[in-house]
Amino acid sequence: MKKSILSILAVCATIAVSAQTVAVTQASTSSNTSVGITQTGVSALTLNQLGANGYFVIEQTASANSNEIIINQLGDYDDVIISQVGDGNTITINQTGTGTEITGSNFIGIFQSTLAVDNAVTVTTNGTSNNADIQQSGVTLSDITLVQNDTNNDAIILQEGGYSNLIDAEQTGTGALNTLNIVQIGGSDNDVYVSQDGGGNIFSVIQSGDLNTISGGNLGSALQSGTGNIATLTQSGSNNQIVFSQSGMSTTATFTQGGTGNIAALNVQ
Repeated sequence: MKKSILSILAVCATIAVSAQTVAVTQASTSSNTSVGITQTGVSALTLNQLGANGYFVIEQTASANSNEIIINQLGDYDDVIISQVGDGNTITINQTGTGTEITGSNFIGIFQSTLAVDNAVTVTTNGTSNNADIQQSGVTLSDITLVQNDTNNDAIILQEGGYSNLIDAEQTGTGALNTLNIVQIGGSDNDVYVSQDGGGNIFSVIQSGDLNTISGGNLGSALQSGTGNIATLTQSGSNNQIVFSQSGMSTTATFTQGGTGNIAALNVQ
């Protein structure tokens, strides 16, 4: 069962906490808890979520710089929604938990917005049927790093506007039936690094603007390996580049480039 941000907000009767530095631990014996945290100014938050069926809504609302959020989420069917504005902000999430399409999954929703510079999001998930929705809007020199290990995970990543931004996404491990959708639009000199292995996986990358690249970073090519995988890569603009390698049985790859001066280096086996 895929979750949405609105469905989580509907059940999250929050407790507002306002402070510059907040540390919260939800014990492993706790379940079905809901907490809302609002911070203004330069803020720091550390959250350890150990129980099941927890709901956390976090807002760092002032246009302050160098805010930090660190979350360790170790239970099943837990949800976190984060909204953050300003420059030089960081969000780091480590999530370990298991769900199913029927009983539900862990969910992460992240929003970094306004004309921000040098923001960073790092998300690592271990377990099955976990969902991540990560959005950076109007950012420059900002990074999103996602690693999802295991099976039946789903990720949506949006990076909008600005230049010299990076999305680095990896779905690996026993990886099967994973879905990865990346949209990077309205900027220039941006990079998307993608790596996905296992069977029955799907990834889609849409990139618009000039001097952008879809590749595998230090791996060279964007990689997809395994059986029955599907890849769709779309670029529009000028002087863009795709470097992609796909291997395995019964795979499908679709590439589209619009504009001038674009380059595609493809290796499909």
